[in-house]
Amino acid sequence: LPDEKGDNKPFKADVIIANPPTYAHVHLAEAMGIPLHMMFTMPWSPTSTFPHPMGNVAYKDLKESVEKSEELTTFMKLYKRTKENKMKSIWVNENVWSYKKVDLMMHVGMHALFEKFREKQGLKPKWKEGASIISEREVPFAYIWSPSLIPKPVDWGEHIDVVGFSELPGSGFTKPPPKDINDWIHKDLSKPPIFIGFGSCVLPNVRKVAETIYEAAKLADVRVIIQQGWAGLGKHLKGCEGVSFVKGAKYEDDTEAPELDLERKDFCLVIGRVAHSWLFDMVAGVCHHGGAGTTYAGLKAAKPTLIAPFFGDQPFWGQMVNNAGAGPKPTPVEQWKPKSLALKFKSMFTKEQKKAAMVLSRAFNREDGAEEAVRIFHEKLNLGKMECDLLQSDVARFWIPNWKLKLGDRALKYLRDDKPTWVHTEMGPINSYKSFDWSHNGCSSYDKELKDIDLENIVVGEKCKEIILRNLKAIWNQRTPKSPKGAEYIKVILPDPRLRL
Repeated sequence: LPDEKGDNKPFKADVIIANPPTYAHVHLAEAMGIPLHMMFTMPWSPTSTFPHPMGNVAYKDLKESVEKSEELTTFMKLYKRTKENKMKSIWVNENVWSYKKVDLMMHVGMHALFEKFREKQGLKPKWKEGASIISEREVPFAYIWSPSLIPKPVDWGEHIDVVGFSELPGSGFTKPPPKDINDWIHKDLSKPPIFIGFGSCVLPNVRKVAETIYEAAKLADVRVIIQQGWAGLGKHLKGCEGVSFVKGAKYEDDTEAPELDLERKDFCLVIGRVAHSWLFDMVAGVCHHGGAGTTYAGLKAAKPTLIAPFFGDQPFWGQMVNNAGAGPKPTPVEQWKPKSLALKFKSMFTKEQKKAAMVLSRAFNREDGAEEAVRIFHEKLNLGKMECDLLQSDVARFWIPNWKLKLGDRALKYLRDDKPTWVHTEMGPINSYKSFDWSHNGCSSYDKELKDIDLENIVVGEKCKEIILRNLKAIWNQRTPKSPKGAEYIKVILPDPRLRL
């Protein structure tokens, strides 16, 4: 795998962590002979519990595809037959089919590139698993969401885990909160506001959405904070009764609002950019587009959540929040009406939704998704196959057939330059080592003989030399025990020596 920089230095990795849309992951891992672990915030493993968030889009693309491969034709026939016969099954239902649709959609668009890559790397251009290669090979998969919100489906195998949400340490709001927003919220503590913001999402009709929020808030008799985001939501409300703007928020003519008048009677505040980690703690509920991170932030703050999905996995998150009872039914902004939106706003103040959000918040605070993801990642690795036999802190990259040992850079450099006199067998050929051979169900193997191995910059300290020699001596003694008196000498070879210090 040549480096894209063009310096002819090979790309090196001991294991790959990837998400499904990178697509090349499994083919890279197979070419390099290393393990692969998938991690993602969107479901990508077939289950009868819920559909793939992109299943409907994928099926539309498949029907319009100009490519008529055998795999695609077979899939469409099977799916059509299932629909016509109305076959009922606990394990294979419309939800399961949705994952197959997405896998096949990506396969149709990308397989030609992968076939060329595989052929160039000396692999079989075509692979028997086809579009479902990740699920068929049972590649380890960690889903980064809370099992309290979405438990692991019963039809997912042991290679799939739900680890919890992950949050970057120190990503919380550390600066003093904006004084004008903080003062406005505390102006009427009996009516905590609902936050509404859609970040970088493009709104179909910004003016109509803002006016609908304004009318719904009046009908529900609630206070709202509208974050402008990239679309400039709320800028058209200048001059409306009961609407205020914080300093710096933009009007429709692109001018900035002056200092906020806290004496003014209002129920709607339009703001610019502000950290969710602080603001979500100060409001009664949140309404947003339904990204995984924003959904996590709102529920961690124990706030009932209304999701207005736009694309991708956002409808999935909206449905999961609603299923948990922590928010109203998700509704896209183009379907918003003042009366129905007012009812949704009111529902966010009910004890049922507040209790459900609080239960999830407590669960999120007990969990540590990052720590669990790291634990699961290491648990799924077979370190015994990956580590050097003589220096376990090093990754094995070379196989010595004459010695039946897998070695890392430092052990090979030391023994090649200074082989102990008590090792009578010559080192002989050196082969590249694969800790995970995908063509042999993940067993370790070795590849072609290596000729020019550049270890010039590898430094081996005296302590490392001592450990290498001690472990080599232990293995050698175990392999060649002294024969009992009168017995014929027998040489013992253990393919995977475990006696190491």
